[in-house]
Amino acid sequence: MIQQMIALSAVAVMALSGTAAAATAPPDTNDQDRRFLAQAHQDNLAGITAGRAAMRKGHDQEVRALGRRLVDDHTRLDAEVRQVARRLAVDLPERTTTAQRIQYNRISARSGDDFDWAWLSVAAVDGRTALARGSRELAEGSSAQVKRLAA
Repeated sequence: MIQQMIALSAVAVMALSGTAAAATAPPDTNDQDRRFLAQAHQDNLAGITAGRAAMRKGHDQEVRALGRRLVDDHTRLDAEVRQVARRLAVDLPERTTTAQRIQYNRISARSGDDFDWAWLSVAAVDGRTALARGSRELAEGSSAQVKRLAA
């Protein structure tokens, strides 16, 4: 069962690891674009923190490896989000949401297989949430640069 959770989480991480292309001229942005950038930034910060926790506390070697991939992917993705936000003059939050911090604390308090299960469950949900946010941006956003990030 842990192998299935690892596979599901790996699929979510892979879905998040697409490359964004940069456009040369910043177009107008709407509220959806600004919201997507802010949420993506917070999700990246949370993903980096969670990935580090998995690398440090993961009981299963594959969970630790997936944590490393999460750190690498979210670090790269966040650099792209920050670059686009800077071009479009969109202010980003400085930290994760309260809910993300509470969730991290709950998971970090666990150990062994209990940590792995909790971490993988949250990673899978977070991956699905990110995909849904990307779909919403593609449908409702106005900025080609932000839509490229979402894609």
